Amino acid sequence: MTVAPAGTAAEPTRHWSRIPERGSMLGLRITLACYRWFGRWVAVPLVHAVVTYFYATDRKGRAASLDYLARLRDHCERTGGPAVRANLWESYQHYRAFAVSILDRVALWSGMDGRFTFAFPNQQKLEAEGEAGRGVLLLGAHLGSFDALRALALKDAVPVNAVMYTAHASRINRIFRELSPDVDIRILPVSEDPVETVLRIHACLRRGEWVAILADRLEPGESGRTRGVSFLGSEARVPRAPFDLAATVRAPVYTIFALRDGPARYRVVAEPLSPPEGASREARADAMAATYAQRLEESCITHRHQWFNFYDFWDRGADA
Repeated sequence: MTVAPAGTAAEPTRHWSRIPERGSMLGLRITLACYRWFGRWVAVPLVHAVVTYFYATDRKGRAASLDYLARLRDHCERTGGPAVRANLWESYQHYRAFAVSILDRVALWSGMDGRFTFAFPNQQKLEAEGEAGRGVLLLGAHLGSFDALRALALKDAVPVNAVMYTAHASRINRIFRELSPDVDIRILPVSEDPVETVLRIHACLRRGEWVAILADRLEPGESGRTRGVSFLGSEARVPRAPFDLAATVRAPVYTIFALRDGPARYRVVAEPLSPPEGASREARADAMAATYAQRLEESCITHRHQWFNFYDFWDRGADA
């Protein structure tokens, strides 16, 4: 399994995309083989052992996890939310939830999505967009499982293009391609030329395809292209590009998260993200970013172990 460590405020940090994957291909293959051959209940104890090792040796990632949980705890105390603890056990559960999400990815990419149960309250609304031939921009996060959304899209035969920065996860991406060699993955790699990436996205939307972007993490070199939002009681920085795009595309925009509610059980939360009428492009983008951050915050409160950013998210100097 791979967990990206993170820099702390007390020492120099590296951008998350330059933090190398940990673990070996052999370890990944053994874990995935156990899952495929013997099932979930044999693989899960193995994953627990792997998680324990990585948690014990990943000092920076541990610090980032504890910082996130402490911010969440303080925010809930201020706003009257549920009780949250920020201790080593809760942080370990945070890591464990990430490992379980990897196992679920294995199943989904191996064609075992029939073993999963999905609750999708707004599915009919999104299906109507697809039936009308409209392209849709989906703004997600490193929360829950974006692969659960992929499984639903394949089931409904909707072309979904995922805009991704792929260089930091070459090993795990290679594994999933091997698991599902006959599937058109439709990944739109982030180009060094942002204009090229935007043109590709617009072309997909014009064809009536869906485009999915994880909008909670800065890509390399984006330190000067960020937007400030309120998140868990403090200002955080999110990338400008997804929200500038959302404010200008002639296509419906939705926030969408697939949250794990139990073993092999997910709830998909999809809500329209509409800009204020008559506002300038900048004001529309600001409003959409603020609403996105609020919805992400609400999901973190209800599913606190499922936001998988194991680096110093609030550190403004991390992209320097």
